[in-house]
Amino acid sequence: MSRDDEQAAIYENPANLDPIGRGVRQRRDQTRLSRHTPVRFRPETVAKVRQLADEDGLSVSAWIRAVVDREVDRRAVAKSETTSSDLARELLRAIRLSAPEGETRTRVDDSAELRQPA
Repeated sequence: MSRDDEQAAIYENPANLDPIGRGVRQRRDQTRLSRHTPVRFRPETVAKVRQLADEDGLSVSAWIRAVVDREVDRRAVAKSETTSSDLARELLRAIRLSAPEGETRTRVDDSAELRQPA
């Protein structure tokens, strides 16, 4: 068992989660972390991360969490935008195909904007 695993195992015991001494109020934006995940980096990467975390006024762990959270959010937004635009295109296609013959149909151009025929 590695040192990181041993240290993480300490907090798996509920008895080790009881506060000792006077409590410190947590900031509202801080939530309890769910689990310990050991990650290994090259020494030169750790040195750069330490410098960046120091510049941002964060611990190395907090800086890494912030970067990972930002990337997860960025990818979730990109994925939902793609999904939404795909759904919109399919919906407009279905509307166009379902319009009775002879009726004026809404036209969809390359930029996916709707235009009414003149």
